[in-house]
Amino acid sequence: MIVVESSMGILLCVAVLLGGWATASLYPSDLNGIYRGAWNSDPLGSGQMFMQVIEEHVDDPRPAYQLMRGEIVLRQHDDPHNDAYLIFAGAYVRATGAMLLFSNVPNWNRRPDFQKFVGSRNGSEQYWPEIDMGDGVVPVRTFAAIGNCRFTMELQVLPLIFGDNREYDPDTGDTVWRQGSRDIDRASIQGILISDDCHLNVSIATARTQSTVVLDRASGFATMASGLTIIQMLFTVRQVQHTGRLGEVSMWAIALQSLLDAYLCVNHIGVAMRVPGLWLSFMVLTMFEFLLFSLFQVRLLFLIWKANHRNAFDIATAEERRNMINNLNTRLYIFIFGGLLLIFYTGHDHEFLTTIVLHSPWVAQIIHNVYYDVSRGLLPNYILVMAASRLVLPLYQYGDPENYMETPTNYTFCFCLVLWIMTQVALLLGQHHLGSRFFIAGRFLPAKYNYYQSVPVTNEDICAICMMEITEDVETQQEEPQTIMVTPCNHLFHSICLITWMEQKMECPSCRGPLPSL
Repeated sequence: MIVVESSMGILLCVAVLLGGWATASLYPSDLNGIYRGAWNSDPLGSGQMFMQVIEEHVDDPRPAYQLMRGEIVLRQHDDPHNDAYLIFAGAYVRATGAMLLFSNVPNWNRRPDFQKFVGSRNGSEQYWPEIDMGDGVVPVRTFAAIGNCRFTMELQVLPLIFGDNREYDPDTGDTVWRQGSRDIDRASIQGILISDDCHLNVSIATARTQSTVVLDRASGFATMASGLTIIQMLFTVRQVQHTGRLGEVSMWAIALQSLLDAYLCVNHIGVAMRVPGLWLSFMVLTMFEFLLFSLFQVRLLFLIWKANHRNAFDIATAEERRNMINNLNTRLYIFIFGGLLLIFYTGHDHEFLTTIVLHSPWVAQIIHNVYYDVSRGLLPNYILVMAASRLVLPLYQYGDPENYMETPTNYTFCFCLVLWIMTQVALLLGQHHLGSRFFIAGRFLPAKYNYYQSVPVTNEDICAICMMEITEDVETQQEEPQTIMVTPCNHLFHSICLITWMEQKMECPSCRGPLPSL
């Protein structure tokens, strides 16, 4: 703490010696941006830090100070799962380069020390409030709990002559701007974070990153993700139009995809609200993701449910149908909100496991196919496109070293995730072409229903599909062996008629009851 204050005093002395011109333009006028640096504290050790600064508008043509707000992230041992977050607000006096910020302090703008700080208009005067550090140990059980402490932040912006944007002119003996440089390029901040209630003091030193590069990366990501979401919507519409086989689709598979889209929607709207430069691109992405799960996937879930409850839905009154739909939507949104709460409360501790679970909707469909002996509920193109497009985002986060989230790369996890999703897709496509139970030994399979049963047939029996007599084959006009099929609901049909019908719908043409596979 003494070293930091001494270095700040030296910087201020240099500023005073440079005269009035230096006092007016020595410090940067714009501090907006993202900063990256290091922190150090005796009881806690050291680590990385990230800081986002946002300037607030002051209704004064020539303000003596600038209101600031933002967020500080303290990271220990390069572990992003236990970060401490500090939301701050305060002021910056450009004449002195001093910043006084507060975190978790109620009515901070009414505190006497803050009023005195912003009331000082003398460029050669600097005020740092006296704060009693107290004695004791850190009363926090986890590093992340530091974010609940009350902090007063005494920071100093370094003069621009100590940055990269100025150089010495031997002809005039002055420090001048480098050609093409700006005072917003490499602003640097250092100082201390003091907490009385947690008995902490944390020294920080940070410099502004090339925010335009980070914003460009994030904007590019938002554009890519928006395009992928549009593709997912188009193929979801194609799956919805595949109405003949929707009764074979697992509702859990679609519901888990809806949970993933809702989670991404909440995350991306948070980015849009916290970073003004990304508001438009991420709000567009959020809108597409919201439409995908709240409109297209909800519609798909309703059609799947309706296909499995056709008899009850057809005979129900209008009021009963509304109640059925409301109950379905209620269960869906309870599942989504409950899943989001579980992810946000436990996802940081089990990040990889959460990612794998959210990208495992096809497991539910595989189990559904085996249990009900169905295999063609989902279109192969839908499976391939949805699996590939949803894989792009985690591969970007954990496999791209220049991802805008600055998440450490983990190529082993990326390989395992790709292998896991490829296994799911391979099993689904195998079920589609080889049968739902092709990978299960025959001795473990239950007996299949026999459609070719010996039953008495009369001239009054009519095939409800072709409307011809059952005693005649629809092709040869003669009665032949195995030309008649009997459903579990005891309805008779021509074999070729029922087989053709079952390629489109797995329900009885007469009573709409479910039909087992051949």
